[in-house]
This record gives sequence, C-alpha cells and structure tokens, in this order.
Amino acid sequence: MSSCKSLVLAVKLCFVYGLFFNLNATPLDVRAYTSSQMLKLISSIEVTYINRTKIPHKHQIISDHENQEIVRQLNKLIAQSLGECQNQSKKLLERLFAEISISGKPEIELSLKSNLIKNLVYNDDPNSLEQILYDCLLVAHEGKNTQATLILLISIGNFYSSIKEYTTAITIYKTINRIYAGAANRDAASYANINCARTYKETGNLDQSVFHLKQAKHLIDSIARIDTKSLLNLASVDIYLDLITAHPDKLKHLKPVVFDLIEQTQRLNPNANDAELNSYLNGYLGKLYELNNQFESALILTQKAWYYAQNDDLTDLYFPWQWQIGRIYSRLNDFELAIHAYDSALYHLDAFNQQSSQHYSFTEKINPFSEFTDLLLAKSDIVKNDTEKQYYYKKARDLIEKKKSFDLKNFLQDSCSSQNKHDTVDIDHYSPRTAIIYIIPVTDRIEFIISNQGQFYRFSKPVKINDLVQKINVFKRLIKKRTTFQFITVAKHLYNLLVQPYEKFLVQKDIDTLVLIPDNFLHDIPLAALHNGTDFLINNFAVALSPGLTLTKNQQVDLKQSKLLACGISEGIRGFSSLHYVPFEIQSIEAITNCRKIINNEFTYNKFADELLHHNYSFVHIASHGFLAERHSDSYLLTWNNKISVKQLESLLKPNEFRGVPIELLTLSACQSASSNSNTALGLAGIAYNSGVKSVIGTLWFINDQASSELITKFYNNLFSHKTISKAKALQNAQIELINTKQYRHPYYWSSFLIIGNWL
Repeated sequence: MSSCKSLVLAVKLCFVYGLFFNLNATPLDVRAYTSSQMLKLISSIEVTYINRTKIPHKHQIISDHENQEIVRQLNKLIAQSLGECQNQSKKLLERLFAEISISGKPEIELSLKSNLIKNLVYNDDPNSLEQILYDCLLVAHEGKNTQATLILLISIGNFYSSIKEYTTAITIYKTINRIYAGAANRDAASYANINCARTYKETGNLDQSVFHLKQAKHLIDSIARIDTKSLLNLASVDIYLDLITAHPDKLKHLKPVVFDLIEQTQRLNPNANDAELNSYLNGYLGKLYELNNQFESALILTQKAWYYAQNDDLTDLYFPWQWQIGRIYSRLNDFELAIHAYDSALYHLDAFNQQSSQHYSFTEKINPFSEFTDLLLAKSDIVKNDTEKQYYYKKARDLIEKKKSFDLKNFLQDSCSSQNKHDTVDIDHYSPRTAIIYIIPVTDRIEFIISNQGQFYRFSKPVKINDLVQKINVFKRLIKKRTTFQFITVAKHLYNLLVQPYEKFLVQKDIDTLVLIPDNFLHDIPLAALHNGTDFLINNFAVALSPGLTLTKNQQVDLKQSKLLACGISEGIRGFSSLHYVPFEIQSIEAITNCRKIINNEFTYNKFADELLHHNYSFVHIASHGFLAERHSDSYLLTWNNKISVKQLESLLKPNEFRGVPIELLTLSACQSASSNSNTALGLAGIAYNSGVKSVIGTLWFINDQASSELITKFYNNLFSHKTISKAKALQNAQIELINTKQYRHPYYWSSFLIIGNWL
C-alpha cells in the first residue's frame, strides 16, 4: 500500500512538474564529475534489476509511527522555509540535519533528504541538490531499498530535465522504463514514459513525445488501481493538450485520442467525489472543446472545473482555469467578461508566486500576458472616444510591465528577487523629448505602444513573426562580419518593421531619446545599427533598453562628488587571452574623473570586495574577461585569483543600495556572451535588478579591446565633461564618434554596446 501511495504522490507532482520545476544551474564543468558518477550508478542499478520480473517492495521510506516527530519537525521547517529567501531556507534545513539525531537510522536520513529534494529548497544550488540526489540514490541502492530507489530515479530524471539537460533526463527515464516495464507493478514505467514524452516535447521532438505517450498508454492499461490509472491518464492528457495547442494543424489528429483518455478516466470514476480529479477532468475536457472551436461547451466545462477548485481550495488550479475562461470569453467576443477573467487569473498567478518556491513558465505561443494584451488592444479598436482608448492603452502598458517583471524574475529564478523593490518615479513623465516604446510581437503583426508625457500612442506593422525572427537572426549574424556591409539590406528591412511605423511621430514630437522595452526575442538586437537608408538609428536618437520601468531606478545621475572604481586585467591568465588596451582604458578614465584603479594582480576578489565595502562608489568599471551565459547563475567575471559568479558580484554591489547610495553605473567592457545566448540583455538587467545598480553598460558580443577602449573612454569623457548629459546621450555621442572614424565605422565595433536600466 505504501508503494502505491508514494507513486500516486509522485504522479500528482507530475502535474506541477509540467508547469514548474525550474532551477538555476551551476556551470557544467563544476558538476561534470558528479553527473558522470550519477550515470555510472544508474547504469549499475539497471544491471542489478534489469533481469528481475518482479521488483519487491520490502521497505517503507518513512516509518509511520516511530519517526512521526522527525517528519513533523521537517515539514514544519520546510513550510517556514518556503516563505523565506533561499539562503535562509538552506540554513534552516542544514540546522535540521545537525539537530535531529539520525545515527543508526539510514532510512530516516534518506527520508529527510528525500523530503528536502521534493520541496526544492535547494533550488539556488543545483550542485548541492545533485550531490544530495546522488548520495541518497547510493544509500538506497546499497541498502536494497527498491522503493526509495524508484522514487529517487524519478526525482533525478526530473532534476536534469528542469535544468535543461534533456539528453541525460531522457536517458534516465528510459532506464526506469527498462527496469520496471516488466515488473508486476508498471506504475513506474508508465510515469517514466510520460516524463520522457514531456521532455521530448520541450526539445521540440513531437514524434518521440507522442511515441512515449503511446508507450505509457499500453502500460497504464495493465494497472489495476483505479486512482493511479486515472492520475496517469490525466498526466498524459496534459501533455497531449500542450502539444495540440502549440501545433494545432500538425497534431489535430490527436484530439480523438485525448477525448478517449478523458472519457476512459470518467468511466473509471463514475461516482467520484474527488474534487481535484473532477476539476482536472472538466478543465481538460473544456480545453479540448476549446481547441475544437466549441466555445459554449468549453466555457461550461471550464466553469465547472473552477467550481470544483474553489470548493476544495485547490489554489494551484485557480490561475489555469481562470486563464482558460478568459481565453474562451475572448473567442466568444465577450470582451468585458474576458478582461475580468484575465484580471482574476493574473491575480491568482501573483498569489501563487508569492506563496510558492516554484514558478510558472510559459512558451511564446501559450502565454496569458500576450493573449490579454492582444485582447486589450482589440478592445481599444472598438471604443468610441480617446479617453477610453487611453484607458485600454494604459492597461495594456501596465500588463506589459507586469510581464516584464515576471520574465525577469523567472529568468533570475530567485525567490528573494521579489523583495527587491525599487523606488521608481512616475513612469509616465520624463523629458518631453524621450519616448518610451513598448514593442509587442503578436502572431501576424508588431504592436507599438509609446508613452510620452503621460499620453499613450499606438502603432502597428503587419508582419509574420516567424519572418521577423528569421530576419533578426540573419542581421545578428551578418553584422559581426566586419569586413563587409552585407548587413545593410536586412538593417533597412528591420528599420522599416521596428521604427518606420512611428517615425513621423518621433519627428513631430522632436524626440531625441528612445527607451525601448522589447519583448522576448527582440531583447538582443543591436538596435543602434538599424538603418533608414541614409543614417543609422543611433545617428538620430540615443537608444537605451529597459527591463521595464517599474524595475528601474530612474533618477538623474548626480556627478558631483562621484567616485569611480576602475578594475581590469590586461595579462593573459588561466587560459584567457591578454587584453592589451585595458591599461590605456583605465588610465584614460583616471584622467577624466575621480578614479581609484586596481589592475592585474591587485584585482583580486578580496581587494574588490574590500573597496566596495569601505567606499561609496558611484561608478564601477570592469575591463576583464567575463561570460554572460544562457542561465543567469552560470555567468561570471574573471579576477586575478579566481572567477566570481554573477551572484557574488551582485552581493558585493548590493550594500551600496542599503547605504542609500546605490551605484549609478556598472560598466562591463570586455565580456562575451554564449554564441546561442538570446538572454544577454536580460542577464545585464538581472545584475542591475538584483544588485540595486541603476544601470549597466555591456556588450552583445566580445569586440576588439582597442575599439572597446576607444568607445568607453569617449563615453566617460562625454558624461563627465558635460555634467548634465544623460548616460544614453553620452553613449550615443561616443558611438557617433566611432562611426565617423575610418577604422571603427563598421557597426561591429560600436553597435553591440547597450545601456540597460536608467538612461538618465
């Protein structure tokens, strides 16, 4: 019986896992040894069990009587920890291990660690979590605890999938299937196939995803327990619906399969009083009817799902069912009720995020923010007067701001990040010559909402988003070819798509600064190099990016009494090439302003930390190798004696904000990004947000250090010699100066520089 209960719990977690379970990863080289050892151990387990026709279940992981107090204390601390920051959670659980005597009781230790894993309280440190998983699996295997081994194998597969190491995850799921497919109890093999299908879905391998769902169905049919069979069926339905939603034309033939699974589950539970099961059954059937354009029936079923969720206080289902109701009302053209439902959905999303250590994640095609924004803009088309239009434009803008906050916090994956509240000024009133531009890609067009002096303006441009993405990718590739100007043609195309729709407005309003708040794949375009046929965009406008105005400190910089810390490494160390122009760069900065420099062997972690601790620097300049990775937690900067992670950097910069003198600007002049990274701008924004720094200057790609030195020197000279100039204008002028030189006129040298955050 305990075996079934444990697996049913694991299956229930499957639903949560489908929407959440995102962890930050430490660099792959740190975990390489543990990962290889993990796979060797799993291979050994397979050899041990593969020839067994029946897997015995001799041991319970948790004693139901003797150890109740231990488990009670653990659950209490876990409950407390979920409302705390991750470091505090970690300390609480480490203290628990120290205080509770588990000597001579390996199964209790295993229970404690398994509960720790299940609650994901180590989600700031996957390296530690992986080691815990390995240790637990080793104890379980050596102790011949087959039930613990099974649960841990599932947890390990989910762990690797969560950090996007999909190949390893799939290998583990397939191992579980091989071990347990021939067992008397096929629950585990069914679950492994379902998770394998979900992981293949994440990689875009639709055929393999569907194949493993079919494999799961064959196994599920042989399971006797109705509750387990029902939960496994619904887990399959969840994946099928995601697949059909993302690929409606290609996979529409799967709709009857989904209907049969739901109908079969209903037949298995004809008199079920299980509110959660009824909520899922009605909600999923409602989604299927929606996909079949039977909206009235879809609405009735989804409202029933919402009723069951409310009656049993199933708070994790409030958001998805309200979102579904809003989407259906929108399809029925009932805008008022759709807006009400979407508002309710996002309210419940906020509530869930505040109460949980886990996070929803959305695809580009399945996204409530995009759907709701599109609905609000559609509503603005049919209202009669400008006051009403302004209301819906502002509501759409506020929704985009909420989405930007959600995107950044989800990218950072830090449960503490929500505590970083920036004291923003009125986000609707800046200089009359500044335009705040929200770029919103929709399926068949791009929408632009522009804020200027408290008024909102809307523009749009028809374009297929897939075509836009293709042009952007070509542009980013060609602009790095510094010996040719092949990029010009696509630079003009992108200008016509991204700037031309509102170009006349900019001229009419005498705009000189563009603060762009782009969405998703538009984050990492070198916008300064877009071309109107005569000039680059930067020739006519200063350009800054913002992660969202509500996430940015937007006070004008005060250069009086400001101090600058300039750090750098010019020598080649630990396999990194030399940066010959770093000394010249720092000397030039030193000649411009009040500067303290630490260079080469002085630029150690301890020295850097000591300077920031004992001095209130307004500017921090770092000219050293660094790497902005796909995951925020993998990024680092090189000091003389080691690498410092981006999280360490943020913690070193943060005290200035607590002292009331946050750093105005952090400049990273020699970093490079992962070649496939589309999150560079988000990474820079994350540094600013987590550390309290007002703005960051960085680059989309690593460039010649001589060109970088020239541009940065000109930037600081513009900023400190003019005193009242904005950082965005200072950068613009520096870029124009490089354009006007023969050596650096190609945008490869100057267009990769971005200012993120406060542009003033």
